[in-house]
Amino acid sequence: MNQKGFANIALIIALVVIVVGAGAYFLMTKKPSAPSTNSTTEFPTTKEDTNVGTQPTQTNTPPKTAPAQPASTWQTYRSGYGFEIQYPQGWKIVNELDSKKVSYPTTILLSISFGTGTYGNEGYDGEWFVFVRDKSSASVEGLIKDMGKQFSDRQEKRENITINGVSALKVVVTTPSTPSWVYEAVIVEKGNSIYFVHNGAIKNDLFDEFYSSFKLN
Repeated sequence: MNQKGFANIALIIALVVIVVGAGAYFLMTKKPSAPSTNSTTEFPTTKEDTNVGTQPTQTNTPPKTAPAQPASTWQTYRSGYGFEIQYPQGWKIVNELDSKKVSYPTTILLSISFGTGTYGNEGYDGEWFVFVRDKSSASVEGLIKDMGKQFSDRQEKRENITINGVSALKVVVTTPSTPSWVYEAVIVEKGNSIYFVHNGAIKNDLFDEFYSSFKLN
């Protein structure tokens, strides 16, 4: 074989090497094809944080009504008719009728009311009341009979209680025709006087604190 034949063979071998090398490089650098739509790809699961600070918390618990303040911080009213009683801070004496201070005759020795408003403001006359009556002009049974006498379906419940060492009678009068009307009264007798403490026929849980602070001097 002459020199020209060897040159041609060398050229062919060089071309084969180049083609094979290029093919190998192409296979090595080719990107993988997208997965088949029939295959299932699993992704890591993450837990979403739903506790967002600005998001209001909802609850089905009914709201509780907080008392105005503990009875230990209440104001004390002292009467010249031999008793004292406490009423909430921020409240005032709405109306006071003292038979010793009026010029006209009255069968009520003392009528005093406590509340948040002012007497005469749209008929407002107080929320809690204390009446002091003389037995010569009133009786316990008569006072009880007057409680809710305007209702034909009047219902009465009595309970003997003790307040600060003093015997008392608690009377609650209700009427099915007006469920919101609840007349509570606590009656104390001393000598010729009858002390009649009542809630004005408006239910208030703090009324228990009010009459429980009643003391005879």
